[in-house]
Order: sequence, then structure tokens, then C-alpha cells
Amino acid sequence: MGSLNWLRFNTLSVGSLTTTLLLALITGYLLSLKRKHKDTWYLAGYLGALLIMLLSYTVRYSLFASTARHTGQFSNLIVFATVSLIQFAYWYGGNQRPRESRIILVVSLAAAFMVWGSLFLRRNLEISYDFKAQYFSYEYGPRVSFFTLLGFLWASMVLFRKAVRSSSSESGVHRSRLSYLTRPVGRVAQSARSFALLTVATTIIALAYMLFQTGVISRNTYTLVFNSGSLLICLLIFIVYVNNAPQPTSYVSKLIGIPLAVIMVAFGITASALMPVVHSGLADHYRREIDQAGIAIQNQDWTGLSSSIAYILGTDSSPPEVKFVTSTLSEADLARLAAEQGAEGLIPARRGLTPRFLSLDLHDTGSFYLYYTIEQAGHTYRIGLPYRDYRLWIHRFCSKLALVAVVTCILVVLGFPVAFRHGLLRPLVTLHEAVRQVSSGNYRMYLPVPSEDEVGQLARGYNQMVSYLREAEGNFKALAENSADAILIFSSDGRILYANQRCTEISGYSPVELRQMHFRDVVHAGDLAAVTHHFSERMAGREAPRCYETRIIGKDSRVIPVEVTGARTTWQKQAADVVIIRDISERKEAEQQLQAQQQQLMRTDKLASLGALVAGVAHEVNNPNQVIGMNSRFLLDGLPQLFVLAESSEPADETMRLSGMSYGEFKKAVESATSEINSSTTRIDHIVGELKRFVRGGSRANRVPTDINQVIRTVADLSRHMIGRTTDHFELDLQSDLPRLVADRIRLEQVVLNLLQNACQALEDRQQQVRVSTSFDANLNSVRIEVADQGAGIRPEDLERITDPFFTTRGEQGGTGLGLSVSQRIIREHGGTMSFRSTSGRGTTVTVDLPLADSSH
Repeated sequence: MGSLNWLRFNTLSVGSLTTTLLLALITGYLLSLKRKHKDTWYLAGYLGALLIMLLSYTVRYSLFASTARHTGQFSNLIVFATVSLIQFAYWYGGNQRPRESRIILVVSLAAAFMVWGSLFLRRNLEISYDFKAQYFSYEYGPRVSFFTLLGFLWASMVLFRKAVRSSSSESGVHRSRLSYLTRPVGRVAQSARSFALLTVATTIIALAYMLFQTGVISRNTYTLVFNSGSLLICLLIFIVYVNNAPQPTSYVSKLIGIPLAVIMVAFGITASALMPVVHSGLADHYRREIDQAGIAIQNQDWTGLSSSIAYILGTDSSPPEVKFVTSTLSEADLARLAAEQGAEGLIPARRGLTPRFLSLDLHDTGSFYLYYTIEQAGHTYRIGLPYRDYRLWIHRFCSKLALVAVVTCILVVLGFPVAFRHGLLRPLVTLHEAVRQVSSGNYRMYLPVPSEDEVGQLARGYNQMVSYLREAEGNFKALAENSADAILIFSSDGRILYANQRCTEISGYSPVELRQMHFRDVVHAGDLAAVTHHFSERMAGREAPRCYETRIIGKDSRVIPVEVTGARTTWQKQAADVVIIRDISERKEAEQQLQAQQQQLMRTDKLASLGALVAGVAHEVNNPNQVIGMNSRFLLDGLPQLFVLAESSEPADETMRLSGMSYGEFKKAVESATSEINSSTTRIDHIVGELKRFVRGGSRANRVPTDINQVIRTVADLSRHMIGRTTDHFELDLQSDLPRLVADRIRLEQVVLNLLQNACQALEDRQQQVRVSTSFDANLNSVRIEVADQGAGIRPEDLERITDPFFTTRGEQGGTGLGLSVSQRIIREHGGTMSFRSTSGRGTTVTVDLPLADSSH
């Protein structure tokens, strides 16, 4: 190894080599994936470019020859890595801005080619060698560093923006951007933020590169940041990628990748930590050789000098006094060696002496030296040693570290799968196969328990899961076959895959016949379109009613009303639809009977209400009827004389009296009586007509646009006698221009009549008020009716029961307890609500809200 003078490993070689190995592993893994997404391709491109860059740094650190400077062109490929990183940021988890990403791709790729290509246009680039970083390099300038920093910043911005947008769409709640970044919502947002933070960490290295290229920090400082930072960044890349990979990662890759990353980082850190110890040992070694040289100078005896001493020069005179030299050096070379101050290196000081490093020719590594300056008898001497021997010392130590790192990487990559095959990988593979069998419906595959570690516990848990699944399968079959409802499973195209015994009982078809049928064969033709639509929507994953009523046709052509509940499921690994069918024939008959009973209750309540109206209607009819009778007697008394006079030929006697009146007076009285008769008969017709219409009632089909104010006026008109008998203070406060409701007018009249009767019956004297008002509530989009009285009120213990059927506090007065119960049902049928506010001794207010959902203005 010592004969390869051009090969010289150092500390940075080991650190860069370990990073290169890590990048090679993850890049190779990404390229080995099948059916890669775009984000995976771009991530592989980014890491591949980093791999080339780190490999070039490894070669540059390890080659002790000026030709190593040419590897800088490969390290400058970092500009293309940033292009790939930017595109990965756009495409990760879905590209929300494809047009912007295409524009950025073209612009950034063109800029990258321009920046990288411009490095070849410069001639006679200055060569430098850093004795602390220990490598050759061209001085390219800051162009690459500016572009690289810009690329990392742009990628960070895109990833952070993606985290915010994804969080916003997932949460659906408006929050600040900072809140979305600190608490991202959803996997894509969390992963995008993780990659963004990783990119920000990498930006620190890019910033150090720019500061170095602009002269703010030294090459040695940049090299230290680059190598230590690269190791840590690669470890973070493994961790972030494993937890947020665009494509699923295998357990083997996790088993190999993360331990290898940790080991390689440990190697790099160990190498950096041990090198000061090595340099300290070299400092002690060189100090001993300098002490021997000092003795030789004092005795002028050069026979005892170490073979490592290259020259001893006295620097007090010009030209320098040559005391000792082992190589052929010209006078000019000796003058330079005596005059140039050189640079600092990595060897520490010993007893006040610190070595300096210099070179005569950057293209000839044999002209590289390190020297110590000593004082002897009032004279100054420079004792030089070959720099190549110093690098050889470092090489011998670091080459062992590099060899161990490579061997360790090979052992981990190749050895881990072999070492863990029996105890870990094979049981996991077996467990994976068993889970695959379970997912296909095979619940009879049990696993041996290899050990009591985590894998053994997984196997034991799997066996318990299979036992539970088998029991669940048996329970499902028992439940399905003994269910009171029919259970059907349909394929995605509507064929019947399974039918239980109850389905046979309801339809009349045998299980064999059902499994050969389509759902179209049993659904009623009138309901087929709706059922087909619900089934298609549900199988497509869109919203559809889970429960609805329909009709099926039995084998005997009998129409059976049923209630259907459907949900998506899987059957033998295929998408399917499970449907529960309940025969609701008895329920429908019960509903019809209940509806008939409710109609009977409403008629009973109406008859009770009519009883309260009879006296008032009779009084209202009696008044105009008396007018008609009185006027009829007046006409019967006076008209016969007028008819006799009209039929005779005698001239009219102006003194003749008709019903005690003169002819003129009688004529006017006849006109007035005729008008009163006509008005009274119209009044009677109106009262009788309204009463007949109220008695006839209506049905839900009779809903028409209805004026609530007119409903209230009609009821108040019919109840005029009852109102006048109970209160002197009845008030109608009806808001004008109320929108019309689509409602059953007769039933609403029944509600208002019940509320008005209750209000009047609650009054304790005629000075107490009854007030009926209407209004429109824009917030609820509803018409409001309020019936308020100042009567006795309702006791708190009775308030919760007042709408119960047959509950009444006026049983002695003939109350049936049906009025409020029927009224509440009518209001609910109209989609409205009825509420009560009451204080004992101070009155009651009933509020009815009727929505305009089905109304016409």
C-alpha cells in the first residue's frame, strides 16, 4: 500500500466514503423499485447526483496528486441534484401545480446547464491545495454555490407550501399558515413538512458552501461542515424516507438501511474523533526527531539524523546556509524553502513548536514539505520533513478505517438478511403469506410459534385472530340463516351471490333459484329505476340512501312491500353489496289502521269543537233570521193591498194606507226590507257554508297556497259568539303581506279553533284579553302564529303532558283531551312546531311556527 504514492486516505476520505456508501444503498434501492411514481424518479435523481458528488469528494480526498482537482467537475453536478429535488417537491403526494412545475423544470434545468457548462469555458483556473482539508481543487468561484442555495430554498418553499395546502384541504377549518406547519393535518402534509425540514437542514450545507466560495469562511471550515453535515443528512434521509416514502418500503430495506446508516455515521464520527489522537501522536514523533536534529546541529554531526529529515537550513543568511539535505534541490528551491512561511496544518504544537506546510510545485507532490523552526546558539534553523511521509502515516491509519467501513457495509447488506433469515425474515414471510390467505377468505391456516419474542407474539396473535375469524364466520352464518330479515349479497353487476333462508320464505324462490337470478328479477317494475340508481351509486362509492322502501315480486306474483338497507362489502375478494330486506306488510297494514285511527281522533276532536260552535252559530244565524221574519211579515201585510189596487181599474187613492204607511213611505220601506233580507240570507249562507266546509274536512292531498290571516279571520268569525260570551278584549294583530303557505286549510282552521277555544275557556272574567297575532320570521323562514290569553295559566306539572292524547284539566266541563294532541300532529305534518309558555295565574302563550319549505309566495 505504501508503494501507491498517489493513494492517500485521510479522515475526510473515511467520512466521505461512508456517506457515499449510504447514498449508493438508498439510490440503488429506489432504482430497483418497480412501477415507480414520478416523485420516486426525481428523488432517485436527487440522491444519485449527491452520490456522484460524494464519490468525487472521496476520490479527491484520497488521491495525493494534482489530477484529483478534475473531480471538482463531478462534485459540481450538485446543480442537477437541486433540479431533481425541486421537481420531487412538486410531485410528492400529487402535483397541485403541474404548469408551474413544468416551467420551473425548464428554467432550472437550463440554468443548471449554463452554470455547469460555464465552468469549462474558463481557462487557466487556479489550482490550490488546502493543507488542513488535504485535497487539490480548482477555484471555480461562487456561481455553483449561488445556484445550489437557490435550488434548496425553492424546494423548501414548495414543500412547505404543499404542507399548508394539504393541511387546509384535509382539515376543512380555516387556520393560520404557521398553525398548519406546526400541526399539519393528513399524511401528505406531515410527510411534506418532514421532507421540507430535511431540505432546510441540507440548506445549511449549501449556505456554508456559498460562504466558502465568497471567502467568508475557510475551506477547512467548509470541509468540516460538509463532511459531518453530509453524514447526519444521510442518516436523516434514511429516517425520513422510511417513514414518509412515496412508495411502500419493505421490512428488509428498513432492517438494512437504518442500522447501516447509524453504523456509517458512527464510523465517520469515530474517524473524526480519532484523528486528533493520531495527529497528537505524530506531533510527539516529529518533536523527538526535531530534538535529534537540534543535537546534530549543535555537534555538527549528521550521522545520527533520522531518515525522515529532508533538509536543515540556516535562515540567518542569504542565501540560506545548507546544513543538511537528502534530495537534489536547486539553490532557488532552497531559497524558497528558507523564505516562504507556509500554511498551518493539522499537527498540533509541542513545547511551543508548530509545524508549517508548503509546496514548491503543486503538480509535484514530492515537493511538499512540513518544517519546524528552532533557535540554536543565537541562530535560526528550519528543519524540513517530506509531506508525503506525513500523508503516508495518516493513510495507514485511515485506510484501515475505510476497509472496516467497506467490510461492515458489505456484512450488513449481505449478512443481515442471512443472519436474520431463520429467526426473523422467514417467520415474517410466513406470517405475510398467512395474512394473504386470510384476506382471500381462508381461515384455516395456523402458524407455528417459533419463539416468545415479538415475532412469536405476532404468530400467536395471528392464530388467535384466525380463531376469532372462524368463530365470527360461524356466527355470521348462524345469524344470517336464522335472521328474521332476508339477507342478500349482490355482485358488482347485480347478480345474487348469497341468500339466506328468510329470503326464500319471503320470496318463495329456493336458494338455488335465487343464486341464478339478478336483482331486476325480483324488484317491482315501478320501483326498478330507483333501486337500480341506488345500487349503482353505492357500488361507485358515491352517496346513496342506505335505507329505503320498495316493492318486490314473489314467486306467486304477490307484491310485497319491503324495507331495504344496503352497504358496500367484499365477497371472495370482489366488491359486492350486502342488502338486508325486511317484510313490512304487517307494518304497512298497521300504519293504515293507525292512520284511520288518527283520522277518527281528528273527527272526534272536530265534533267536540263543533259542539262549542253550535251555540255561537245558532246565535249568528238567529239574528239575520229574525230580520228576515220581521221583514217578511211587513211585506205580507202590505203587499196584498198593493196587488189589489194594481189589479183594479180604479184610480189610486193618495190617502190610502199600506201597513199603516203612505204609499211613498211603504215604497221606501219595501226597498229597505228587501235589502235587509238579501244581506241576512247572504250572512246565513256564509256561516252555513263555512260550517259545512269545516265539517267536511280535508286530506293531505288538498294542500293549496293558503293565507294564514284568512284562516284566522274565518275561525274568529265562526267563534264570534263564544268570544263575545267570554271576553270584552279580543284582538287580532295580523301582519299584512304574509307569504302564502302550501297547507291544508281545513286542518289549520281546526288548529286555530282548538287554540282559540282553549284561550277563551282559560279566562276567569271578561276583562282578561285574548290576542291572536301573526308574523314572519326571516331567520327561520317560517310564518308564526301566537295565541295569547291572560287566563288561569297551566301548572308546571301539567305543561309537559298537555299534548298527550286524552289528557285534560277540564273533564268536568266536557273536555276530551284531544284538541292539543290532534293540533300538534297536524302542525308536525306541515313540518312545523308548537311550543307553550305559561305562568300560573298570568296566562298562556302558544306559538306555532310553519316553515315555507314547500310554500308559494
